[in-house]
Amino acid sequence: MADGAPLGAGDRLTHYRLIERIGAGGMGVVWKARDSVLGRTVAIKVLPPERLLDPQRRQQFLDEARRASTITHPHVARVYELGSEGNLDFIVMEHVEGGSLDGQLLGRALPPERAAQIGLQVARALSETHRRSLVHRDLKPGNILLTTDGEVKLADFGLAVLSEERASTIDSIDETQSVLDASEASGSGRHAVAGSLPYMSPEQLLGQKLDARSDVFSLGVVLYEMATGRRPFVGSHAELAEQICAARPAAPHRLAPGLPVELERIILKSMSRRPSDRYQTMEDLAVDLKHLGRQLETGSSPSYQDLERGLRGPGRRHLRIGIALAGAVAVLAAAALLLLWQPFSGGGDAERTVLVFPLDAPGDDGDDRLIGRVLAEALAINLAQAPALRVLPVPGAGELKASGTLDLTASARRLGAGLLLTGTLTRDGPALRASLNLVDTADRRLLWGAQRRADEGQLGEMVSWATAEIAGRLDVELPRVYDWIGNLTGGPEMAASAEAVEAIAALRRGELDGHLAAAERLVLRFPDEPDAWAHLAQASVLKWDADPSPQNLERMERTLDTLSRVAPGNPYSAFWSAYLLNRRGDAETSLARYGELLARADLTPTARAWFTRWRSVVRDSVGDHDGALADLVESLRLDPTNSWTLSLVSIALRRRGQHEEALTHARQAVALAPSHWRHHLVLGNALLASGRSEESIAAYRRGCELSESQYACALQLLSLARAGRVREAPALLERVEGMTEHPEGQYNLACYHALAGDRDRALACLARAIELGFDASGIDTDPDLATLRDDPRFRKLSEGAGS
Repeated sequence: MADGAPLGAGDRLTHYRLIERIGAGGMGVVWKARDSVLGRTVAIKVLPPERLLDPQRRQQFLDEARRASTITHPHVARVYELGSEGNLDFIVMEHVEGGSLDGQLLGRALPPERAAQIGLQVARALSETHRRSLVHRDLKPGNILLTTDGEVKLADFGLAVLSEERASTIDSIDETQSVLDASEASGSGRHAVAGSLPYMSPEQLLGQKLDARSDVFSLGVVLYEMATGRRPFVGSHAELAEQICAARPAAPHRLAPGLPVELERIILKSMSRRPSDRYQTMEDLAVDLKHLGRQLETGSSPSYQDLERGLRGPGRRHLRIGIALAGAVAVLAAAALLLLWQPFSGGGDAERTVLVFPLDAPGDDGDDRLIGRVLAEALAINLAQAPALRVLPVPGAGELKASGTLDLTASARRLGAGLLLTGTLTRDGPALRASLNLVDTADRRLLWGAQRRADEGQLGEMVSWATAEIAGRLDVELPRVYDWIGNLTGGPEMAASAEAVEAIAALRRGELDGHLAAAERLVLRFPDEPDAWAHLAQASVLKWDADPSPQNLERMERTLDTLSRVAPGNPYSAFWSAYLLNRRGDAETSLARYGELLARADLTPTARAWFTRWRSVVRDSVGDHDGALADLVESLRLDPTNSWTLSLVSIALRRRGQHEEALTHARQAVALAPSHWRHHLVLGNALLASGRSEESIAAYRRGCELSESQYACALQLLSLARAGRVREAPALLERVEGMTEHPEGQYNLACYHALAGDRDRALACLARAIELGFDASGIDTDPDLATLRDDPRFRKLSEGAGS
């Protein structure tokens, strides 16, 4: 055909004017053309008639091409039209100015940042098509088009199904048609295979049913080629088949030593031989590529080459150091580090000396950087329980930077650490993902590396897991100790049981009845497991505490007796004994029991922090507020991942008038557990006390949204009144008054009505709060109730509270 000529004589094609031929191959000829009706430039692929002889395959192609034409996505090349005209079958597509990815590769690797960017765009495009139940089947660099701005346009959906079996000839390995004697690969007979052989998944090669995970494998192959400049599988058709079915390509970093460790992990996971071992959705792959892109932007994704020369060699940006924890814990850690900041001269124990560096959190999220430091503190504390290890204090903000070197390995060695534990922390939706690396600082090699995802509230579990993994890798023994209830899983069979999973999940969510029901099922199934009875003991005591009925008392006493019999000498029985003594009014004996409990040497840092936090409650109740705060600070030092301890420290500091410190700890509690509504109320109180009333309204609002309790929502209502915004409150007031009554909720309503000038309703709510059990001994000094003090009804309520 001549340039400028119409494509065909029929009505459907005469308005397309050819400009130039831009491609050709086994699947037909591609022309750049001008649509004279719509005034746009298009690409027209004319399919050879011999490809469409099989009516069933042709219909399948047409069905998939029509589905592809419905997809509107910025990284998918649009299909405008498809059909037949005379003896021509054609597809009219969006024309992409630029070229295909294979034209950019040509045996050259792309920079990791560019490879991740292209991979992310392809993954997002395929995620959308998979959502429409459309599998590409023929993902390869030739079908990844790049605009002049470098943006991806994915093309040629459905073309692979046009392939037909040909027993006599095989074209080049790039052709979208491969016919293999599958017996060479699997011994299962001959199959017709559709796709481009070097990029096929094992199941595609074997003619098996495909799903989205086949495209995941193919994208992994493309990522491999972008990252290394070479295909992972090369050779004759038979050799390719064997290599693909084995799916064991050479490690990418052997071809590209500067390849980021995380990019290699993504590639190899995508190319797992079994579909169940790959990313299960293209969206999951896109999430990891997005995280990788952020790490590369900030220079926080080390390569194998970096690790070999100490994680950060010349020319690499140093890891960003996380912000320090406020308060005495960080001050003590920093001071200890400064004492150690001299060249190490201790001799042979360097091989067992560990420096844990704050996990890097790329980007500007201060909350994530805080969590990176908190995790490092917790890891250091837990590793220090191994007698064979010497663990240095976690560096504070600026210490290593002040040393004048960017080489973390050299810095760790200077401190006397033969082992450096470092890594990165990224967001995975509401969860967090930690990538950890343990490096031998003597010969600068990676000893261990792993990733772990933690949902909110599971940071402690992540720390316990990492501690055990590292101890195993170093072949050091951790002492046999008792842990916090939420980390008790029993033996392997109990740990894998649905009852244990449900019990632990309910405990972490604070669901008392759910924990109790799951724990009861747990002891029925595992009557000889001490951990099962420890769960039931916790749930039984708290159930009795909430509802001291004879039935709950009998269950609690029976459970505690059984726990003592099944696990003699366990600390949980002693803990609940101390707890119950205080609840029954014997604080002195309770404190003595707590002292005996904390003198034990067989507790994990998390368990010791738990017991210490509860002792602070008893100390506070007897007026020893300094001792209570000291216990909370110690609890936080032992378990810096505990958001509840941070909230309690905030409350204690606010009561002492240390408002800025209280605010810092409240913000940290919210950062660690943003879905826990009480932390937002503590933050609101701290903001209000520090003079930030407008900001407090937002914190109270979030607490109300998360809890939907009268207590929390009445606080939001009260915050509006304190800010003089009563006019905004009617709708919220109506909703709060319709909620289940709560003692503190009614009291907050009383304060709201007092500030709003409705004395009668304020006094009615105050009376109801006292009736429900609210301790009104301090109402005379509450400034929110100042307008009620001259009312005889208020004086009567106050006198009743005092008596």
